[in-house]
Amino acid sequence: MKAPVLLAVFLVAGVTSAAVSWFFTSPPPVAASSGVESEVRALAQRIDELARRVDEVANRATTTTAPAAREAVPALDPGAVDRAVRAWLAEHRSEIGGVAKGDAASSGGAPPEFDPAATATELWKLDWETQAERWQKLTKEQRAALVAHIEELAKAQPNNADIQNRLGEGYVQMLLAPGTGFLEMGKWGQLADRQFTKALELDSHHWSARFNKAMGLAHQPAILGSRPKAIEHFEVLMAQQEKLNPEPRHADVYLVLGNLLAESGDKEKAREVWERGRKRHPNSRELAEKLEK
Repeated sequence: MKAPVLLAVFLVAGVTSAAVSWFFTSPPPVAASSGVESEVRALAQRIDELARRVDEVANRATTTTAPAAREAVPALDPGAVDRAVRAWLAEHRSEIGGVAKGDAASSGGAPPEFDPAATATELWKLDWETQAERWQKLTKEQRAALVAHIEELAKAQPNNADIQNRLGEGYVQMLLAPGTGFLEMGKWGQLADRQFTKALELDSHHWSARFNKAMGLAHQPAILGSRPKAIEHFEVLMAQQEKLNPEPRHADVYLVLGNLLAESGDKEKAREVWERGRKRHPNSRELAEKLEK
């Protein structure tokens, strides 16, 4: 029974009970006049009317169908609910303005689930510096998941030089990740070098793979004697890229190769390389600064 109905029954019943009690327990008047009798009859009618209303309310309350007992609801699996919600959001993404992808976090909802495939595709559209910044913002678990995804791609496409090089670059990012220990750096460095070598075996003119290979050798400790190999790779790359239309990234080859030559004591040859690069890249501020010294 709803609360308002129940309250009405109690109020009407209380008023009726008080009136009836007063009428039947009060002593009758000694001499009842006609006016008094008419008042008594009017009061009796009012009491009868109140009683009738009480009966009507009581009948409605008792004849109202009570709600059926609810069946026990089985406990819900939070994981299943989460998956169902994500599936619905993905299906209706266009209707809700992309909340399923990234707006949920900004609107106070749960952060979107990390998608290694989508992240890799997005990263590969960016330049190296921006990629590095994005990698640094990933958690340790996200970086591991991203590398695992690229490893699967490399395994599925063993003859794709681009993918093999991408995997090597992923290993480099793991090497540069915050908190990476010395031994881990050595492991990731070896894995990266192996991937760049594999990419070059598939395509000896793969610019990124050779540049990455040369940079890796150039940054190894001098005691390992890798600088001459790095210089050799940069010289090969310089000759290869000069057969192509100049690209902004090509200027880095002249810059780094000249630096390595200067560090090895051959400053004259280093200057020749910087001048060679300046002719192809007249807007390079870095090469201009080298030639001003």
